[in-house]
Amino acid sequence: MSGDTTVVVSDEFRADVERAIEVLRSEGAKEIYVFGSIVEPESQRSPSDLDLAVSGLPPERFFHVHGVLLGELEHEFDLVDLDQDSRFVRALREWGTLERVG
Repeated sequence: MSGDTTVVVSDEFRADVERAIEVLRSEGAKEIYVFGSIVEPESQRSPSDLDLAVSGLPPERFFHVHGVLLGELEHEFDLVDLDQDSRFVRALREWGTLERVG
Protein backbone atom coordinates (compact mmCIF):
# COMPACT_ATOMS: atom_id res chain seq x y z
CA MET A 1 0.00 0.00 0.00
CA SER A 2 1.35 3.40 -0.90
CA GLY A 3 0.10 5.15 2.23
CA ASP A 4 1.85 6.80 5.16
CA THR A 5 1.01 4.06 7.64
CA THR A 6 0.89 0.32 7.52
CA VAL A 7 -2.77 -0.62 7.75
CA VAL A 8 -3.86 -4.20 7.37
CA VAL A 9 -6.46 -4.32 4.62
CA SER A 10 -7.81 -7.64 3.39
CA ASP A 11 -6.84 -8.79 -0.08
CA GLU A 12 -10.48 -8.35 -1.09
CA PHE A 13 -10.26 -4.57 -0.58
CA ARG A 14 -6.57 -3.87 -1.21
CA ALA A 15 -6.86 -3.01 -4.92
CA ASP A 16 -9.78 -0.66 -4.25
CA VAL A 17 -7.91 1.13 -1.45
CA GLU A 18 -4.84 1.57 -3.66
CA ARG A 19 -6.93 2.85 -6.57
CA ALA A 20 -8.86 5.23 -4.28
CA ILE A 21 -5.56 6.64 -2.99
CA GLU A 22 -4.38 7.26 -6.57
CA VAL A 23 -7.61 9.00 -7.59
CA LEU A 24 -7.94 11.08 -4.41
CA ARG A 25 -4.30 12.21 -4.48
CA SER A 26 -4.54 13.16 -8.16
CA GLU A 27 -7.54 15.36 -7.29
CA GLY A 28 -5.71 17.15 -4.47
CA ALA A 29 -6.54 15.22 -1.28
CA LYS A 30 -3.87 15.78 1.37
CA GLU A 31 -4.86 13.00 3.79
CA ILE A 32 -6.75 9.77 3.08
CA TYR A 33 -8.12 7.43 5.73
CA VAL A 34 -10.06 4.20 5.94
CA PHE A 35 -12.43 3.55 8.84
CA GLY A 36 -15.27 1.33 9.91
CA SER A 37 -15.43 -2.45 9.75
CA ILE A 38 -12.46 -2.67 7.40
CA VAL A 39 -10.10 -1.55 10.20
CA GLU A 40 -11.95 -2.76 13.28
CA PRO A 41 -10.69 -6.28 13.98
CA GLU A 42 -13.09 -6.72 16.89
CA SER A 43 -16.00 -6.37 14.50
CA GLN A 44 -17.85 -9.68 14.15
CA ARG A 45 -18.96 -8.92 10.63
CA SER A 46 -16.81 -8.93 7.57
CA PRO A 47 -16.59 -5.62 5.72
CA SER A 48 -19.21 -5.18 3.02
CA ASP A 49 -18.14 -1.77 1.79
CA LEU A 50 -15.18 0.56 1.91
CA ASP A 51 -15.34 3.57 4.22
CA LEU A 52 -13.03 6.38 3.08
CA ALA A 53 -12.41 9.79 4.63
CA VAL A 54 -10.40 12.63 3.10
CA SER A 55 -8.97 15.94 4.14
CA GLY A 56 -7.65 18.64 1.85
CA LEU A 57 -9.76 17.70 -1.17
CA PRO A 58 -10.98 20.92 -2.80
CA PRO A 59 -14.73 21.13 -2.03
CA GLU A 60 -15.61 21.81 -5.64
CA ARG A 61 -13.99 18.46 -6.61
CA PHE A 62 -15.77 16.28 -4.03
CA PHE A 63 -18.73 15.10 -6.13
CA HIS A 64 -16.62 14.78 -9.26
CA VAL A 65 -14.21 12.51 -7.36
CA HIS A 66 -17.11 10.54 -5.93
CA GLY A 67 -18.31 9.90 -9.48
CA VAL A 68 -14.85 8.84 -10.63
CA LEU A 69 -14.57 6.40 -7.74
CA LEU A 70 -18.00 4.96 -8.58
CA GLY A 71 -16.59 3.94 -11.95
CA GLU A 72 -13.21 2.77 -10.67
CA LEU A 73 -13.86 0.74 -7.51
CA GLU A 74 -15.20 -2.81 -7.34
CA HIS A 75 -16.88 -2.41 -3.94
CA GLU A 76 -19.49 -0.01 -2.69
CA PHE A 77 -17.97 2.82 -0.69
CA ASP A 78 -18.71 5.81 1.48
CA LEU A 79 -16.65 8.97 1.10
CA VAL A 80 -16.54 11.46 3.98
CA ASP A 81 -15.06 14.97 3.75
CA LEU A 82 -13.25 15.52 7.04
CA ASP A 83 -13.00 19.25 6.32
CA GLN A 84 -16.77 19.63 6.71
CA ASP A 85 -18.05 20.55 10.14
CA SER A 86 -20.78 18.03 10.81
CA ARG A 87 -21.90 15.92 13.72
CA PHE A 88 -20.76 12.76 11.96
CA VAL A 89 -17.28 14.13 11.22
CA ARG A 90 -16.87 15.30 14.82
CA ALA A 91 -17.95 11.88 16.12
CA LEU A 92 -15.69 10.10 13.66
CA ARG A 93 -12.70 12.18 14.71
CA GLU A 94 -13.47 11.73 18.41
CA TRP A 95 -14.60 8.10 18.64
CA GLY A 96 -13.96 6.51 15.28
CA THR A 97 -10.99 4.50 14.15
CA LEU A 98 -9.43 6.54 11.36
CA GLU A 99 -6.42 4.78 9.84
CA ARG A 100 -4.35 6.91 7.50
CA VAL A 101 -3.50 5.20 4.22
CA GLY A 102 -2.43 8.16 2.14
